[in-house]
Amino acid sequence: MEKNIQKMMEEIRQAARKRESLGVPGEPETTGDVCPLCGGRGLIPEGDSARVCGCMRQKALEHRFRHARLDGEYRNRRFDDFDLSYYPEDKKSPGSRGSMRQGALKCLGAARTLVQEVADDLPDHRGMYIFGSVGSGKTLLAACIANELIARGREVLFVVVPDLLDELRATFSNKNDTDELTLMQSIRTVPVLILDDLGAHNYSEWTAGRLYNMINYRVNHRLTTVFTSNFSLSQLEEVLDKRTCSRILELCQLYRLDSDQDIRVKRYMAREMFDKPE
Repeated sequence: MEKNIQKMMEEIRQAARKRESLGVPGEPETTGDVCPLCGGRGLIPEGDSARVCGCMRQKALEHRFRHARLDGEYRNRRFDDFDLSYYPEDKKSPGSRGSMRQGALKCLGAARTLVQEVADDLPDHRGMYIFGSVGSGKTLLAACIANELIARGREVLFVVVPDLLDELRATFSNKNDTDELTLMQSIRTVPVLILDDLGAHNYSEWTAGRLYNMINYRVNHRLTTVFTSNFSLSQLEEVLDKRTCSRILELCQLYRLDSDQDIRVKRYMAREMFDKPE
Protein backbone atom coordinates (compact mmCIF):
# COMPACT_ATOMS: atom_id res chain seq x y z
CA MET A 1 0.00 0.00 0.00
CA GLU A 2 2.80 2.40 0.97
CA LYS A 3 4.64 1.67 -2.30
CA ASN A 4 1.47 2.39 -4.29
CA ILE A 5 1.02 5.73 -2.54
CA GLN A 6 4.65 6.66 -3.17
CA LYS A 7 4.28 5.73 -6.84
CA MET A 8 1.12 7.85 -7.17
CA MET A 9 2.82 10.77 -5.48
CA GLU A 10 5.79 10.54 -7.84
CA GLU A 11 3.44 10.49 -10.85
CA ILE A 12 1.70 13.62 -9.55
CA ARG A 13 5.04 15.37 -8.97
CA GLN A 14 6.21 14.48 -12.48
CA ALA A 15 3.00 15.85 -13.97
CA ALA A 16 3.39 19.04 -11.93
CA ARG A 17 7.02 19.46 -13.06
CA LYS A 18 5.98 18.93 -16.67
CA ARG A 19 3.24 21.57 -16.42
CA GLU A 20 5.71 23.96 -14.81
CA SER A 21 8.33 23.39 -17.57
CA LEU A 22 5.67 24.13 -20.17
CA GLY A 23 4.62 27.29 -18.34
CA VAL A 24 1.19 25.92 -17.46
CA PRO A 25 0.09 27.34 -14.06
CA GLY A 26 -1.84 25.57 -11.34
CA GLU A 27 -3.62 22.23 -11.57
CA PRO A 28 -4.35 20.43 -14.86
CA GLU A 29 -7.54 21.32 -16.67
CA THR A 30 -9.74 18.26 -16.96
CA THR A 31 -13.22 17.53 -18.13
CA GLY A 32 -15.92 14.98 -17.38
CA ASP A 33 -15.74 13.02 -14.14
CA VAL A 34 -11.97 13.37 -13.57
CA CYS A 35 -11.20 15.52 -10.55
CA PRO A 36 -9.37 18.71 -11.62
CA LEU A 37 -7.46 18.82 -8.33
CA CYS A 38 -5.90 15.34 -8.21
CA GLY A 39 -6.38 14.11 -11.77
CA GLY A 40 -8.34 11.14 -10.49
CA ARG A 41 -5.51 9.81 -8.30
CA GLY A 42 -7.13 10.74 -4.99
CA LEU A 43 -3.97 12.29 -3.53
CA ILE A 44 -2.49 15.77 -3.69
CA PRO A 45 1.26 16.05 -2.94
CA GLU A 46 2.43 18.46 -0.27
CA GLY A 47 6.20 18.41 -0.05
CA ASP A 48 7.34 14.94 1.02
CA SER A 49 3.83 13.83 1.92
CA ALA A 50 0.36 13.91 0.42
CA ARG A 51 -3.15 14.65 1.54
CA VAL A 52 -6.32 12.89 0.49
CA CYS A 53 -8.19 14.90 -2.13
CA GLY A 54 -11.68 16.11 -1.27
CA CYS A 55 -13.06 14.13 -4.22
CA MET A 56 -12.39 10.89 -2.32
CA ARG A 57 -14.45 12.03 0.64
CA GLN A 58 -17.16 13.11 -1.80
CA LYS A 59 -17.20 9.68 -3.48
CA ALA A 60 -17.35 7.92 -0.12
CA LEU A 61 -20.28 10.12 0.90
CA GLU A 62 -22.18 9.53 -2.33
CA HIS A 63 -21.58 5.79 -2.04
CA ARG A 64 -23.71 5.74 1.10
CA PHE A 65 -26.66 7.25 -0.77
CA ARG A 66 -27.87 5.66 -3.99
CA HIS A 67 -29.66 8.84 -5.04
CA ALA A 68 -27.00 11.39 -4.10
CA ARG A 69 -25.34 11.83 -7.48
CA LEU A 70 -26.31 14.61 -9.85
CA ASP A 71 -27.01 12.68 -13.03
CA GLY A 72 -28.75 13.42 -16.31
CA GLU A 73 -29.44 17.03 -17.20
CA TYR A 74 -28.00 18.37 -13.93
CA ARG A 75 -24.61 16.75 -14.27
CA ASN A 76 -21.84 19.38 -14.37
CA ARG A 77 -24.29 22.30 -14.62
CA ARG A 78 -22.79 25.62 -13.56
CA PHE A 79 -24.13 29.14 -12.96
CA ASP A 80 -23.56 30.07 -16.61
CA ASP A 81 -26.20 27.46 -17.51
CA PHE A 82 -28.86 29.33 -15.53
CA ASP A 83 -30.73 31.06 -18.36
CA LEU A 84 -32.38 34.32 -17.27
CA SER A 85 -34.38 34.55 -20.50
CA TYR A 86 -36.92 32.13 -19.01
CA TYR A 87 -37.91 34.78 -16.46
CA PRO A 88 -39.94 37.62 -18.02
CA GLU A 89 -39.34 41.19 -16.97
CA ASP A 90 -42.98 42.18 -17.50
CA LYS A 91 -44.56 39.58 -15.18
CA LYS A 92 -44.55 39.49 -11.41
CA SER A 93 -44.35 36.57 -9.04
CA PRO A 94 -47.50 36.06 -6.94
CA GLY A 95 -47.37 38.29 -3.88
CA SER A 96 -44.19 40.01 -5.05
CA ARG A 97 -43.54 43.62 -6.05
CA GLY A 98 -40.70 42.74 -8.38
CA SER A 99 -40.70 40.97 -11.73
CA MET A 100 -39.89 37.30 -12.25
CA ARG A 101 -36.61 38.39 -13.82
CA GLN A 102 -35.70 40.39 -10.71
CA GLY A 103 -36.53 37.40 -8.54
CA ALA A 104 -34.32 35.14 -10.65
CA LEU A 105 -31.45 37.64 -10.52
CA LYS A 106 -31.78 37.83 -6.74
CA CYS A 107 -31.72 34.02 -6.43
CA LEU A 108 -28.73 33.68 -8.74
CA GLY A 109 -26.81 36.41 -6.93
CA ALA A 110 -27.50 34.81 -3.54
CA ALA A 111 -26.39 31.41 -4.84
CA ARG A 112 -23.12 32.84 -6.15
CA THR A 113 -22.52 34.60 -2.82
CA LEU A 114 -23.24 31.42 -0.87
CA VAL A 115 -20.76 29.41 -2.95
CA GLN A 116 -18.07 32.04 -2.43
CA GLU A 117 -18.69 32.23 1.31
CA VAL A 118 -18.49 28.45 1.69
CA ALA A 119 -15.40 28.26 -0.53
CA ASP A 120 -13.74 30.96 1.61
CA ASP A 121 -14.75 29.19 4.85
CA LEU A 122 -16.57 32.29 6.09
CA PRO A 123 -18.53 31.66 9.30
CA ASP A 124 -22.16 32.38 10.12
CA HIS A 125 -23.57 32.51 6.59
CA ARG A 126 -27.17 31.42 6.05
CA GLY A 127 -28.38 28.80 3.61
CA MET A 128 -31.15 29.17 1.03
CA TYR A 129 -34.78 28.08 0.92
CA ILE A 130 -35.71 28.37 -2.77
CA PHE A 131 -39.43 28.05 -3.47
CA GLY A 132 -41.74 28.76 -6.36
CA SER A 133 -43.81 27.35 -9.18
CA VAL A 134 -43.28 23.91 -10.70
CA GLY A 135 -40.55 23.86 -13.33
CA SER A 136 -39.13 27.27 -12.45
CA GLY A 137 -35.46 26.20 -12.28
CA LYS A 138 -35.14 25.60 -8.55
CA THR A 139 -33.47 22.21 -8.88
CA LEU A 140 -31.16 23.51 -11.61
CA LEU A 141 -29.99 26.38 -9.41
CA ALA A 142 -29.44 24.01 -6.47
CA ALA A 143 -27.48 21.67 -8.77
CA CYS A 144 -25.34 24.60 -9.90
CA ILE A 145 -24.54 25.37 -6.26
CA ALA A 146 -23.56 21.74 -5.66
CA ASN A 147 -21.38 21.47 -8.78
CA GLU A 148 -19.64 24.79 -8.14
CA LEU A 149 -18.76 23.73 -4.60
CA ILE A 150 -17.65 20.22 -5.57
CA ALA A 151 -15.35 21.79 -8.18
CA ARG A 152 -13.81 23.80 -5.33
CA GLY A 153 -13.14 20.65 -3.33
CA ARG A 154 -16.03 21.05 -0.89
CA GLU A 155 -18.04 18.12 0.45
CA VAL A 156 -21.66 18.29 -0.74
CA LEU A 157 -24.60 15.92 -0.45
CA PHE A 158 -27.43 16.53 -2.93
CA VAL A 159 -30.51 14.38 -2.36
CA VAL A 160 -34.16 14.42 -3.38
CA VAL A 161 -36.19 14.35 -0.16
CA PRO A 162 -38.69 11.58 -1.13
CA ASP A 163 -35.80 9.37 -2.29
CA LEU A 164 -33.91 10.08 0.91
CA LEU A 165 -36.85 9.10 3.11
CA ASP A 166 -37.41 5.93 1.06
CA GLU A 167 -33.75 5.05 1.52
CA LEU A 168 -33.96 5.56 5.27
CA ARG A 169 -37.02 3.31 5.43
CA ALA A 170 -35.20 0.67 3.38
CA THR A 171 -32.65 0.27 6.20
CA PHE A 172 -35.35 -1.52 8.24
CA SER A 173 -35.96 -4.17 5.57
CA ASN A 174 -32.30 -4.97 4.81
CA LYS A 175 -32.66 -3.43 1.33
CA ASN A 176 -29.83 -1.02 2.01
CA ASP A 177 -26.21 -1.89 2.77
CA THR A 178 -25.95 1.01 5.24
CA ASP A 179 -27.83 1.25 8.53
CA GLU A 180 -30.10 4.17 9.44
CA LEU A 181 -27.74 5.59 12.05
CA THR A 182 -24.89 5.89 9.53
CA LEU A 183 -27.14 7.55 6.94
CA MET A 184 -28.60 9.98 9.46
CA GLN A 185 -25.15 10.88 10.75
CA SER A 186 -23.95 11.61 7.20
CA ILE A 187 -26.95 13.81 6.47
CA ARG A 188 -26.69 15.72 9.72
CA THR A 189 -22.94 16.35 9.60
CA VAL A 190 -22.05 16.82 5.91
CA PRO A 191 -20.61 20.36 5.46
CA VAL A 192 -23.10 21.26 2.71
CA LEU A 193 -26.49 19.57 2.40
CA ILE A 194 -28.91 20.23 -0.46
CA LEU A 195 -32.42 18.85 0.01
CA ASP A 196 -34.40 18.97 -3.23
CA ASP A 197 -38.21 18.90 -3.49
CA LEU A 198 -39.08 19.33 0.18
CA GLY A 199 -42.84 18.95 0.61
CA ALA A 200 -43.31 16.41 -2.22
CA HIS A 201 -44.17 13.61 0.17
CA ASN A 202 -46.96 12.36 2.42
CA TYR A 203 -45.27 12.92 5.75
CA SER A 204 -45.93 10.51 8.57
CA GLU A 205 -44.95 11.19 12.15
CA TRP A 206 -41.83 9.07 11.54
CA THR A 207 -40.66 10.88 8.37
CA ALA A 208 -41.44 14.31 9.83
CA GLY A 209 -39.45 13.38 12.92
CA ARG A 210 -36.44 12.33 10.86
CA LEU A 211 -36.49 15.58 8.90
CA TYR A 212 -36.70 17.64 12.08
CA ASN A 213 -33.80 15.69 13.57
CA MET A 214 -31.59 16.44 10.53
CA ILE A 215 -32.54 20.11 10.30
CA ASN A 216 -32.35 20.80 14.02
CA TYR A 217 -28.84 19.34 14.20
CA ARG A 218 -27.71 21.50 11.29
CA VAL A 219 -29.18 24.63 12.88
CA ASN A 220 -27.38 23.94 16.16
CA HIS A 221 -24.05 23.34 14.38
CA ARG A 222 -24.49 26.12 11.79
CA LEU A 223 -24.02 23.86 8.79
CA THR A 224 -24.80 25.12 5.29
CA THR A 225 -28.12 23.85 3.98
CA VAL A 226 -30.09 24.55 0.80
CA PHE A 227 -33.71 23.55 0.22
CA THR A 228 -35.91 23.62 -2.86
CA SER A 229 -39.67 23.35 -2.66
CA ASN A 230 -42.88 24.11 -4.54
CA PHE A 231 -44.28 25.40 -1.24
CA SER A 232 -43.76 28.67 0.53
CA LEU A 233 -42.78 28.20 4.16
CA SER A 234 -46.32 28.98 5.35
CA GLN A 235 -47.71 26.39 2.91
CA LEU A 236 -45.10 23.88 4.05
CA GLU A 237 -46.39 24.17 7.61
CA GLU A 238 -49.64 22.58 6.42
CA VAL A 239 -47.94 19.48 4.97
CA LEU A 240 -45.07 19.16 7.44
CA ASP A 241 -45.18 20.94 10.82
CA LYS A 242 -44.60 24.36 12.34
CA ARG A 243 -41.53 23.53 14.44
CA THR A 244 -39.59 22.21 11.42
CA CYS A 245 -40.49 25.28 9.36
CA SER A 246 -39.36 27.50 12.22
CA ARG A 247 -35.96 25.80 12.22
CA ILE A 248 -35.69 26.18 8.44
CA LEU A 249 -36.33 29.89 8.81
CA GLU A 250 -33.54 30.07 11.37
CA LEU A 251 -31.21 28.19 9.04
CA CYS A 252 -31.99 29.84 5.70
CA GLN A 253 -32.90 32.99 3.84
CA LEU A 254 -36.07 32.68 1.72
CA TYR A 255 -35.91 33.17 -2.05
CA ARG A 256 -38.81 33.00 -4.50
CA LEU A 257 -38.15 31.73 -8.02
CA ASP A 258 -41.06 31.76 -10.48
CA SER A 259 -41.43 31.42 -14.22
CA ASP A 260 -44.59 32.08 -16.23
CA GLN A 261 -44.37 28.58 -17.75
CA ASP A 262 -42.79 25.26 -16.87
CA ILE A 263 -39.20 25.62 -18.14
CA ARG A 264 -38.97 21.87 -18.77
CA VAL A 265 -41.98 22.09 -21.08
CA LYS A 266 -40.49 25.11 -22.84
CA ARG A 267 -37.25 23.25 -23.47
CA TYR A 268 -39.11 20.18 -24.70
CA MET A 269 -41.18 22.24 -27.14
CA ALA A 270 -38.03 24.00 -28.38
CA ARG A 271 -36.36 20.65 -29.04
CA GLU A 272 -39.45 19.36 -30.85
CA MET A 273 -39.55 22.41 -33.09
CA PHE A 274 -35.82 22.12 -33.81
CA ASP A 275 -35.98 18.39 -34.61
CA LYS A 276 -39.20 18.61 -36.64
CA PRO A 277 -38.53 17.79 -40.33
CA GLU A 278 -39.42 20.48 -42.85
